[in-house]
Amino acid sequence: MVLKFYLFFHCFLLIWSPFYFFSQKKSINKWFTMVVLVHLLCLSLLWNFHSFVAWLLFLAVPSLYEQAKLMNINFKWTLLCAAMTVLLLLRYEIFAVLFLLPFICVVFIAFFMEATSKIYSYSFAIFFIVYGAMSLFFITKHQGIEMIIVLYLVVSFNDIFAHTLGKAIGGKKPFPEISPNKTISGYISGVVGVSVAAAALYFYIPILSKYSQMQVLVLTAMLYLTANVGDLVVSALKRKLEVKDFGSFLPGHGGMLDRCDNIFFTGPFLYIFKTYFI
Repeated sequence: MVLKFYLFFHCFLLIWSPFYFFSQKKSINKWFTMVVLVHLLCLSLLWNFHSFVAWLLFLAVPSLYEQAKLMNINFKWTLLCAAMTVLLLLRYEIFAVLFLLPFICVVFIAFFMEATSKIYSYSFAIFFIVYGAMSLFFITKHQGIEMIIVLYLVVSFNDIFAHTLGKAIGGKKPFPEISPNKTISGYISGVVGVSVAAAALYFYIPILSKYSQMQVLVLTAMLYLTANVGDLVVSALKRKLEVKDFGSFLPGHGGMLDRCDNIFFTGPFLYIFKTYFI
């Protein structure tokens, strides 16, 4: 299964690469970074559960550092809060559901209210980054690696199609003050990308073949919506902090949090949806 995911993703990137290489230099860097990240993910999934936990730490710790640095909070205190949150969730998994409310509050504040206080900064670290990463942990612990492959492929294809085709086609920008590079054509292209990913996951890989077509439609629609909202949340926060990126850890992407925003945001919804609805 992981091997099929690996081969499909890389064959697609090879076919799609001309759209990147004939674009800006940043897009070339983004393409290479994406290849490295999918290699690391596949290695972690092939090895064992502990290697996947290491992959989650690879995503979460740099994200926490970037967020702490930009929002002027102590990184050591951030790690301590993160560690306490992880222990709480491991001891009482019911909080993986209860945390959804403060998670939504953090998102609401990022869009509509002041989001630069220290209390909010620590809340963002706990209820967005740590909670998002721990949701992926629980998905893998209870459901196996299948849903992680689904999540990564759908979110990545949404990004790839939206970035490449949206940039080429252009058009009206629905959120110019929050994310000036996003266009309606990009969002429509993202739907195409998600459809391609869903078809591959249903017919070729095939993780989603055991579900009904309606369940697949609802699942992929949920992933598409939450991934795009997660990207807008971090974009809104960056506008309030008056920065373009959270960091420069990943060439072409910016910081780790710039790359993982939609993954962290989608995680809690996927965990709840998979655990209680399908």
